Amino acid sequence: MRKAVKGFTLIELLIVIAIIGILASVVLVSLSSAREKAKVASFKAQVHSIQTGAVLQCDSADITTSSPGVPASNSYVNTYTITNQYCGATGSGNFILTATASGLSQSCTASISATGVVFTGSGC
Repeated sequence: MRKAVKGFTLIELLIVIAIIGILASVVLVSLSSAREKAKVASFKAQVHSIQTGAVLQCDSADITTSSPGVPASNSYVNTYTITNQYCGATGSGNFILTATASGLSQSCTASISATGVVFTGSGC
């Protein structure tokens, strides 16, 4: 009589390793898209902060490129330019800023005004 050998065959182990590899690749792909969505959300939050700062600055004086402020660390706002502004005591309180995103795989641009923010681009 032969003794029953306990254990897994080589085929069974290879199948399990292949299944684990497939599941790991699916998880990594979904994490990659989640990171990109988090970067876009961070860019949008920073743009809204710039809009709030610009509204406050426009109430009292002209907006400068350093006045609304962009957080230095983990910033996805590449640059923002002042296109048009009527600020200060004699102005109507209107302005237009344009912010572009950096660190994103697709383009995203925000047009910031006193009334709100409009996002354009394939990454927004």
